[in-house]
Amino acid sequence: MEEIYFDNAATTVCYEEVSKEVNRYFLKEYANPSAVHKKGFEAGKILKETKDNLLKLLGIDSKRRVIFTSGASESVNLAVKGTLAKYKNLEDINIITTDIEHPCVTNTFRYFESLNVNTKYITVNEFGVVNIDELINSIDEHTKLVSIIYVNNEFGVVQDIENIIKKIKEKNENVLVHIDATQAVGKVDMRLKEADMISLSAHKFHGPKGVGALVLKENITLIPLIHGGGQQESFRSGTINTPLIAGFNEAIKITYKNYKENKNIYKELFEYAVKKLNENIKDFQINTPYEKADISYHILNVSFKGIKGEVLLHMLEEYNIYVSVSSACSSRNNSVNTILQAIGVEDELIKGTIRISFSEFNTKEEIDYFILKLKECINRLNLLNKYK
Repeated sequence: MEEIYFDNAATTVCYEEVSKEVNRYFLKEYANPSAVHKKGFEAGKILKETKDNLLKLLGIDSKRRVIFTSGASESVNLAVKGTLAKYKNLEDINIITTDIEHPCVTNTFRYFESLNVNTKYITVNEFGVVNIDELINSIDEHTKLVSIIYVNNEFGVVQDIENIIKKIKEKNENVLVHIDATQAVGKVDMRLKEADMISLSAHKFHGPKGVGALVLKENITLIPLIHGGGQQESFRSGTINTPLIAGFNEAIKITYKNYKENKNIYKELFEYAVKKLNENIKDFQINTPYEKADISYHILNVSFKGIKGEVLLHMLEEYNIYVSVSSACSSRNNSVNTILQAIGVEDELIKGTIRISFSEFNTKEEIDYFILKLKECINRLNLLNKYK
């Protein structure tokens, strides 16, 4: 096979319609959307259209603000830093997240921890489900922000976001709830009507890289990260990138149209891959809790005993098969995967972990070829280990 791309949780290929739309805006609709002339007005129409389509995809009301950003990491930083910048005495407040967040959330919280903000990290059970009792008991009158990941980027567990938000608001209605929905869009049913802030990125569902959004309830105010000409209601100044937003819009429309069909494809691929692993491979552990918790079927996390995941990755790469050993945003840091530690995966198994992540373009035939080469690679590694 020419190429098998099983790293779709890291990024996805653009739909052809997306690349065509981006190109059209670069070459035809290139005017600055803030310009007051006709061409600027025409270019700016895409902003409202994209906002409307995004809110429709997320299943939330049209009164929300949509701030276009460079991606989920910026959206998260704007949500967290923009919220906390309103407070003069940071030592008097607390913020809460979980042990299994994406690094853009974890490291933003650690930044505020270094500024003496009381920061709490809620544990999860062995299946990656957030301990709701611990979360609610951690909330008090000083809590300003809770940030929760909807679909975990490493092993695909889905949190009961609707219930979590309900419980938080019952404890303290003034707490702002931020949801990192980056891996959820187009993969799971949206339950975000009560979320105060939602972060996402276009390139996770076949849109262009470099564009994302922060969705806000209308009454929320944030201190901007970027000051300038006052674009986007001064939440994010700077010339608005209409070509990427146009591509974003195209990806949103296609994702909305194909959601149910694609969701079934992910489930079929996941179940087929698990079946083939069980039939052909020994001494492995599936970390995605598909029998014990709600999951997104586009992510399959597997650990192999006595095998180094990165070595396996590069061996598979020789056959043009592409997987990952961790979140692509952090895999080059060579640190132990704390997310897998949080669900009780042993350190030796963590070292032998790969993440397989699907798109609707993958096939069962690709899985067959992958399993064949995976088995060959593992046998070669086991033979080498035997003679060490």
